[in-house]
Amino acid sequence: MSKYEPLEITDEKLAELDSLHDDVHVFRGRPKSPWLCVVRRPTFAETQAYKAMANDPAKKPLANVKLVTAISVFPVNGTPEWKTQFDRWSFFPDGLSDTEDFKDFVGLSIADSGK
Repeated sequence: MSKYEPLEITDEKLAELDSLHDDVHVFRGRPKSPWLCVVRRPTFAETQAYKAMANDPAKKPLANVKLVTAISVFPVNGTPEWKTQFDRWSFFPDGLSDTEDFKDFVGLSIADSGK
């Protein structure tokens, strides 16, 4: 992978991740910021930790990064692919975690709505 080459995932790799984690979802950035992130559903503990941090507006961006980092199964935090992607599109965890699709997938839509 060159320094700014966007990640791609094969159908085979996606099927492997889905079988390992029971349920995964692929999120992609827009064409001008072509990041890719495959996430699993968060555990109850991860969700509670996120909510505790996200309730403080000053800590919400960090909470977003921590949640996306914790549940990302491709690329995995600490790998060269993660570092390259994060260095190039450092906003992607915060931007991703604020999308309705992400909130629906990880089960935060109801929590955020106060229900």
